[in-house]
Amino acid sequence: MRSRWQWLAAPALAALLAAGLAAGPARSQSPEDLWRQALAATSPEEQIRLYTEYLRLRPDGANGYFNRGLAYRKKGLPDLAIADHTRAIGLNPNEGDYFNSRGNAYHDKNLLDLALADYSQAIRLKPGGALAYINRGNAFAKKDLLDLALADYNKAIQLEPGNASAHLRRGNAHLDKGLLDLALADYNRAIQLNPSDSWAHNNRGTVYDRKKMLDHAIADYSKAVQLSPKYASAFRNRGRVYGKKGLYGLQKADYEKAVQLAPGYAAGLNSLSWLLATCKDANYRDGKRAVELALKAVGTDYDPAYMDTLAAAYAEAGRWEEAAKTQEQALSMLRQQKAPAERVKRYEERLGLFKQKKPYRETE
Repeated sequence: MRSRWQWLAAPALAALLAAGLAAGPARSQSPEDLWRQALAATSPEEQIRLYTEYLRLRPDGANGYFNRGLAYRKKGLPDLAIADHTRAIGLNPNEGDYFNSRGNAYHDKNLLDLALADYSQAIRLKPGGALAYINRGNAFAKKDLLDLALADYNKAIQLEPGNASAHLRRGNAHLDKGLLDLALADYNRAIQLNPSDSWAHNNRGTVYDRKKMLDHAIADYSKAVQLSPKYASAFRNRGRVYGKKGLYGLQKADYEKAVQLAPGYAAGLNSLSWLLATCKDANYRDGKRAVELALKAVGTDYDPAYMDTLAAAYAEAGRWEEAAKTQEQALSMLRQQKAPAERVKRYEERLGLFKQKKPYRETE
């Protein structure tokens, strides 16, 4: 799965790479040899080892710290990446890529204000580059500051009209604002620029789904899973659309595939549980398994929607007292979140059913 507002890795700039090859005293394993080996290494572990040895010989090598920081991030160690990028910045505070990459590491840790500060500094140092604008837009979007995100994506596209990622992310922001036609235009352009981007196909499928163009949505989700066969959320999305068309067998198969690919994927567990608990076709209902799946989803993410599903699963299994109690908990969570009245009403209606020892049946 991918997070929608993921960071973008800084490119390896030729100038930075060349800077690491400054002449030094001859050694059996020279800094130059270590640098070349590190650039050729394919695993982050080997890159870290080689850059560490390089830095032992060149402790003032800012680009060595920068590149080792990138390797730490590939390995999923953002704290070490931040430390290395900070060291690189201390040695050369005028390199925008250092700030951009440290911003990415802060973004990984959800330290969005620190990330925004670094992206802004990267922009000040390198105002003609699109990358930091895209990354800052991603951080704004994650903070739900969509207008600021759109402004940054617009600037990135102005600087690089052929940047597929900028169009994709602007499409995401338009989608989050409910501007479906603008989102569709952005996704069309992103796919035109990069036809092999499964994320763009998946997100365009979501636009088609919301516009009730279900066959178009299925086609895009199918393309997404063709391009990325382990794309669990795209399988779930396609399954949801199959359900809207009454194709419950295909819906169930896609939900099963999503859970198989990502056993801890709470949304996938929840979707399969909901189908097994509420499907109007009895051939696809299984209360016992629905409860098991819903409990896993709730254990992963204690969310009112997942509690709602657990209550429906208990009802399908004939566990009426637990169904009513769980639905009351879901309602309490909704009210604390000040959810829309329409959603609260739906939960209240299901609570009424469970108190009457009646299961809920999906009508769509």
